[in-house]
Amino acid sequence: GPAGSDVCEDMRIAHFPLNIAGYASRLAAAQRELGHEAVVYSRSTAPYNFPADVTLPPHTDPVRFNLNMLRRLPELDDFDVLHVHGGIKRLELGYYALRGPKVFVNYHGTETRHGFGLYHQRLADALFYTPADLKPYLPYKAVWIPQPIDFKAIQRTGTYTNERPVFLHLRSSDKGEADIVRMFDAAFGPLEMATYEGQKYYTGKDAELRVFGGLSHTRAIFEMSFADVVFDQFTPHGIYGYVAVEAMALGKPVLATVDYRLYPDDCPVLYPNPAKLAELADDENLRREYGERGRRYVERVHEATKVAQTTIQAYQQTFK
Repeated sequence: GPAGSDVCEDMRIAHFPLNIAGYASRLAAAQRELGHEAVVYSRSTAPYNFPADVTLPPHTDPVRFNLNMLRRLPELDDFDVLHVHGGIKRLELGYYALRGPKVFVNYHGTETRHGFGLYHQRLADALFYTPADLKPYLPYKAVWIPQPIDFKAIQRTGTYTNERPVFLHLRSSDKGEADIVRMFDAAFGPLEMATYEGQKYYTGKDAELRVFGGLSHTRAIFEMSFADVVFDQFTPHGIYGYVAVEAMALGKPVLATVDYRLYPDDCPVLYPNPAKLAELADDENLRREYGERGRRYVERVHEATKVAQTTIQAYQQTFK
C-alpha cells in the first residue's frame, strides 16, 4: 500500500481468510460506508450463506494454505491493511512473505481458547478480539471489536401475541441445547415434544420452546422476529454471540449465561433461570421493556459503522 498520510483517507482493506458468522462481510460493508475499499476473502460460505467477495480453496492444511497464499501474494500486497480473522496457526508461514499491508489479527473463539491460533503475533500491528472472554488469553493491548450489525436494516419487530409465548433457540455446536431444554422443563414442564422437518417443538403449559438448527441467515432472522424471547448460548464462556445481537436489534429479550464483568454496564442480556423464564412468559410489558433496552444497547455498542470506526482508528494509528 502507498505510504504517507493519503493512506488514512481511503484505505484498501482485505479481510482474510475466514468470514466467521458473516462477521468479515458485515464489517467490510460498514468500512465501505465510511469510504474505504474492503474486500472479503473467505474459505467457505457454508452453511449460512454469508457472501465473500473472493472464495478461497477450502484447504486448511498448512502446505496448501501457504501455497495458495503465496499465489495470491501480488494482490494481497496491494492492500494497505490485511485484517486476519481467526488467528494464525503455527505453520501458516505465508504471512511472513507479505510486504505491503499492515497486519491486524482478529481472534474469534476456539483458536484462542485452545491456543492453536495464537502464533506469530509479532507479525501483527495490532490485535483485536471479538468474543469478550478472550481478553485474558491475549496481550493487554488487544482491542475489543464487538460483533457489528447493520442496525438500520433490522426493523424492530417487538412483542408478539403468540397464544403461548414462544422461546426460540437456534442451535449450533455445543451451545447448550440440553441445558436449555432442562431449564425450560423446570419452568413450564412437563413438556410435549414434537419434531417437524427436523426442527424441535417443546410445548409446556404456559410457553413453547422451538429449537431450530441449520437455518440460513435470512430464515433465522425471520424465525426470531416471530418469537417472544430468544435463547442465545449456554456456555461456560460467559458471553453472548451474534444471535443475541440480532435478537436485541429486533427488540427481543435475550437469555444467555453472560458474565456481566465482560460487558458494558448496561448489558441487557438476562441470565437464565426457571423463575426468570416464568416471569418473561407471564409479562408482556416486561418483555417489551427488555426488548427496548436491548435495542438501545445494540445501537450504542454493536452498530456497524461505530464498530468499523474503531477498526479504522486502530489501522490509522499504525500509519502515523
